Amino acid sequence: MVYSYNTNSTTYPNAVMKKLRYSNNDLIWNSISNVGLTSICYNSSMTNNIMSTIYAKLKAGRPVIIGAQTSSGSYQHWVVITGYNGSSKTNFSTSNFLINDPGSQSCTTLSAFLDNGTKADRTKIIRIMY
Repeated sequence: MVYSYNTNSTTYPNAVMKKLRYSNNDLIWNSISNVGLTSICYNSSMTNNIMSTIYAKLKAGRPVIIGAQTSSGSYQHWVVITGYNGSSKTNFSTSNFLINDPGSQSCTTLSAFLDNGTKADRTKIIRIMY
């Protein structure tokens, strides 16, 4: 989704995957620069600093991919943050970040993604890409 948006083209996942590098079926993270993205690894809970970084990228016209996992590490999922509808520019709320979730049409905010409801809450932010 993000590659298609950034290049103003329709590009399918298999074409993007061909531009990336892998080792034993694991993505080599620095290869995402091959598709015009930058990655920041966090491995922490959601913080105002992370939300501030996301907000700045959105304001610059860059959607942000975010991955999170449960505290046990047993489940992870990735979504695209597409907008922010809050008024604060310093104290952010996850409920004000809008997302596209390829796994759920009803999950439309970052707070809904992190709270998840049906599975254990996603408490650990793995990384963001923009």
